[in-house]
Amino acid sequence: MLRTTLLVLPLLLTGNAVADAQAVGQRVKVNGMQMYYEVSGRGDPLIVLHGAYMNIPMMGAIVPKLAASHKVYALEFQGHGRTTDINRPITYQNLADDVAAFMDAVDLRKADVFGYSMGAIAGLQLAIRHPAKLGKLVFGAGAYDFEGWQPEFRASIPKLTVEMMVQTPFAAEYKKLAPNPNGFPEVVRKVIALQRCSTCSVAARWATRESRCQLRAWRFCPRRHTRQLLHRPICCAHSSNRS
Repeated sequence: MLRTTLLVLPLLLTGNAVADAQAVGQRVKVNGMQMYYEVSGRGDPLIVLHGAYMNIPMMGAIVPKLAASHKVYALEFQGHGRTTDINRPITYQNLADDVAAFMDAVDLRKADVFGYSMGAIAGLQLAIRHPAKLGKLVFGAGAYDFEGWQPEFRASIPKLTVEMMVQTPFAAEYKKLAPNPNGFPEVVRKVIALQRCSTCSVAARWATRESRCQLRAWRFCPRRHTRQLLHRPICCAHSSNRS
């Protein structure tokens, strides 16, 4: 996840200059935190979820491009960007529940979701835990199982430290927007704990048969390395992990 984010970060940052000037930033109380989000564009609702250590500006030109055809709700996760941190681990399940609570708070009954990296896996958990809220899911640069990550990335996880991360561009970006500019080390500790949890992203560990049967079939888009959930329901407990 971190390696993928670092590789794509320069590309995303080039789009900051074309950020949508009409995007409206707001905050809403979600599960004990003040969640920051921006709304832009018109059309069917689309929620955009960023990757680990990122924020809305770091998604660059992606958001205004999507806003050309959708009403985009770009969110900032717990402890990221302008959203406050709380005394709770960062897990994909928690992040998904935060998205569901956000939708309730802004009266958004159902929406499509585009998730990048950590946001992609949070979007998948949203599909599993709150399937009625999801239209389609575009799954970018993620893996539904720990074994789906590149071997180099899996090997790097045990070596990650807070000291390493505070020397990266993510630390400087964090201070620009965070309600607590000194909170980056704590967020890093939580994200590293998430990345070291080899079972945290396993989508096949569904709690009930009902939730398994509500998960929709995959449409594979290997050239774009995305996966999209279709509208037709299907009972499929073990979707393929091929890309």
